[in-house]
Amino acid sequence: MSTTTNTIAILFITLIIIFFGGVYSFNIIDSFTDFTTKTITLSNPSIKNPVTQTFRTAYNGQHYIINMDFDPRIHSTISQSESTLIIYSISGIDTQHIQQYMTHPSNTHLNPLITALKSISSNPQTQAKLAIRLVKNIPYDKNKQDSIKKGHIETVRYPYSTLYDNLGICSDQSYLLGYLLKELGFKTYYLGYSKPTPHVNIGIATTPQYSYKQTPYIIIEPTGTKFVFNSDYGYPSEITSPDPPFSVLISNGISLTDISKEYRADNRLLEIQSQNNIISAFMELPEYLDYYISYGLPNPTNSKS
Repeated sequence: MSTTTNTIAILFITLIIIFFGGVYSFNIIDSFTDFTTKTITLSNPSIKNPVTQTFRTAYNGQHYIINMDFDPRIHSTISQSESTLIIYSISGIDTQHIQQYMTHPSNTHLNPLITALKSISSNPQTQAKLAIRLVKNIPYDKNKQDSIKKGHIETVRYPYSTLYDNLGICSDQSYLLGYLLKELGFKTYYLGYSKPTPHVNIGIATTPQYSYKQTPYIIIEPTGTKFVFNSDYGYPSEITSPDPPFSVLISNGISLTDISKEYRADNRLLEIQSQNNIISAFMELPEYLDYYISYGLPNPTNSKS
């Protein structure tokens, strides 16, 4: 295929994606109207002037909207004790910092959310997927990220504050997801990358079939929406040092093993993208977009990660 023909084909595929994205509302907020939706309300009458936030998750085509009350007084108090962002070095991750966030007293106020996830399904595997999708649907805090890029000092939100603000970047949402998975009984790792820019995400113990490069875990990107699970096939080139990443054990527990469908879908998308195969992308993309929507994830073609 000539360069000109290839360019025209790419433009054509792009227009198709844009068109279908508009017609079928591939944004998760819009696509929630396309599936059966259940609403869970976690109100707390004891909170004076509560802040109510709405969170979204899904599993197997069933979508859930969770409305939860938060206490501004708790948020104000813990915000004053939040630590500045970790700067990674060759020595690895500050384990004391991680334990501070995983054991903070404010975390107990997240118990209603954990109970709600358990009420949706008695299967811990499903509970973990619900938690992952809930965190990944929290809007990305672009203003905070831009501030960091400009050299400003920012703090890491405690899990309670991430939910209170309904915003986060990789560090905020990694702590939140790590805590939820810990409380759901999973063996969980906090992962860090130092080059070329600091980045963090979460690892969950799994079987060798799904583990990342002979590590004991599979990687979960809590802020991105492009992939749920990353595998041996590849990882974003901008955050591969060290590879495998620094790791700190957050909690012991069970492994995430019921992930064959997610694993296959994500690996195939990675293959399509790495091969830059226009025909494969055109033929298979609608199937995988449908998968992402039905499982409560935003359009992977719009993802930042």
